This record gives sequence, C-alpha cells and structure tokens, in this order.
Amino acid sequence: MKRITTLAEMVVASAENLRKALEVIDNNAQGICFVVDGHKLLGVLTDGDIRRLLLSSVSLGCSVAEHMRTNIVTLAADADNETIQKALNDKIRHIPMIDQNGKLVDYASLYRYHHIPLAEPRLDGNELAYVTDCISSNWISSQGKYVNQFENIFSEYTHGNEAIAVSNGTVAIHLALAALGVGRGDEVIVPDFTFAASINAILHAGATPVLVDVDIDTWTIDVGEIEKALTVRTKAIMPVHLYGHPCDMDP
Repeated sequence: MKRITTLAEMVVASAENLRKALEVIDNNAQGICFVVDGHKLLGVLTDGDIRRLLLSSVSLGCSVAEHMRTNIVTLAADADNETIQKALNDKIRHIPMIDQNGKLVDYASLYRYHHIPLAEPRLDGNELAYVTDCISSNWISSQGKYVNQFENIFSEYTHGNEAIAVSNGTVAIHLALAALGVGRGDEVIVPDFTFAASINAILHAGATPVLVDVDIDTWTIDVGEIEKALTVRTKAIMPVHLYGHPCDMDP
C-alpha cells in the first residue's frame, strides 16, 4: 500500500544543489520538492524542471535557489477542505501550505485528498517484534508457535470448535467450498462486484459461479437477485462484505 509522504521528505534547502533536489524528488516519488530557507518557503522544483535544465546544459552542481520556480500556487495553512479540493487538479497535483509568515507547515496533494484507500493496515502493536521473533526462530512457513497461537486465539474469539490457518483468503474460500462438498455440477451464487478470488475459488472447486447484481446503496449482494438466480443446482451462496458494508445477512 502506498503511504502518505511526510513534509520532511518533500523539502530541500535553498543552499543545496540540483543534485540534492533530484535526490529528494527521487526518494519521495512525488515528482516535486519544496525549496525552503530554514522553514520559509521560497519556491519549488519538479523532475520536469530539472530535466529541462539538464537539456539546457545546466550542471547538477548548480544552486537550487538559482533555478527554482517562484511563481507557485500556495494555500493558507488553515484552508478548509473545500478550498483545497478546488485548488487541486490534474495540472496542480501538489500545493504547499504556508502560515502568515510564509513558513511551510504542510502540503496538499491529489493523492491525499482524492484517494480513498480500500483498507489501511494497523501496525501499531507488536507486529514487528513478533515477525522478528518468528524469523529468529527459523519457522517462517507451515508451522511454528505463532500458527498454533493464532489458531487457538481465533477459535476462542469466535467461540468455535476448531480453527485452521491458511496462507491467504483465496485458500480459505476454496477450503470452505471443499468442506461443504461443493464441486462439479454445482452452482454458487456470488455478487458481480467482488474480488477475483471469489470466482476463482468457485472455478477451482469445479463448480459454476452464478453472478448476480449488487444493492445500489451498499454494493453488496442484492437479496432479491439471489432469489431470481436460485436453481436446483444451487449448492451455496457466497456473500461478500465490501468497503465496510456488511451484507444484509438475515434475509
């Protein structure tokens, strides 16, 4: 998952040379850097700016301050979301945000304000410690204490009899179908808006996926469409909870 680039990764000091600016741009992968003197914003440089300078025989050893662009669009540090959204477009993808003294305090970008992630992992616990311990133990596949611990804790959490950990969600779906005896000649009803793994697992089990439309509000499987798709060969219905919306499971 792409992460949000911090402000510190976007700046280059005006006393630096173009080589340093290019390094900053390369590291932040945003195609731009903000030129500052201390914390005060002076200008910007893009990868396109530097490319054009090189084509004009300008050396990478030349000063950033000498070649930065100063005719830049800025926003007030306290600009509201509507103002920011209107300022961003396909041509202006990054806008520095400054206070009343010209100090660079943040930046707005198309990715920050227009991107809605499918999911964001939370890795603020003991994940790194556990992964490090796992690698140190040399158990990195199939077995090891963490597999057993996970199965036991998950079983307890779900009040189930048994829990079996598998390598990914696609395997889990296929295992569920196999456990239900779904196979050749059977039909499995599945929403037409889902991840490929849903249908791939059905095909891998030898069954036939039957696609039905989704609800207009939640984008999860439409119960009314399920009823229309039922046949004597229907062996299972595979609901898919999507984008934080659980399916209407009761009906």
